Amino acid sequence: MLLIFIGGFLTSRYGIGGQLELAPGKSGSAFTIFDTKEEGDGVKRAQMPFAIECTDLQQALIRPEGNLDVMNTIDWLSYIKIADNGKETAALVHLNAPYDYRGYRFFQSSFTPIGYARQITLVFTPVAGGAAREVTIARDGFTDVDGLGRVSYTEFYPDFTVETGRPDTASGEYNNPAVQIASLGPMANRNLR
Repeated sequence: MLLIFIGGFLTSRYGIGGQLELAPGKSGSAFTIFDTKEEGDGVKRAQMPFAIECTDLQQALIRPEGNLDVMNTIDWLSYIKIADNGKETAALVHLNAPYDYRGYRFFQSSFTPIGYARQITLVFTPVAGGAAREVTIARDGFTDVDGLGRVSYTEFYPDFTVETGRPDTASGEYNNPAVQIASLGPMANRNLR
């Protein structure tokens, strides 16, 4: 018990806690410190000697057919990549399982549950007949489709709506999923639907 109390005292006395918000594909090396001892707003920034990139986020559901709310969640998982002087280290941070690296401890402190498909599957069928072509495209990825050109996965809307003339999502739930794709390159055959 004495060791636990000493550890807690040293952490509160000399440790620095903060928050770094990341989304898939985003990276950062500075975190926000909320210091209640400071006068004013008490918000400061601290720099880490390495960068962290979020490579993926997952929400493990109790019932896969259920919604994304907290009552249906068994775990939140953050996959990160640490870039440190030319060396990359992959790590997983999730509920009640922090990751330690060079004196820093990373916790899963919060998670914004919003549907964001890792990949999409599209079926292109020629209007004039012929075999359909099924393709799977990873998030922010692309594939080449004969007669259509390069098709890229640009945006996902879990609960599609149109607000102020622009596509948007009404919630983070998969109520009305829609995907935005772009076709880049020559369109040799426009008889695809």
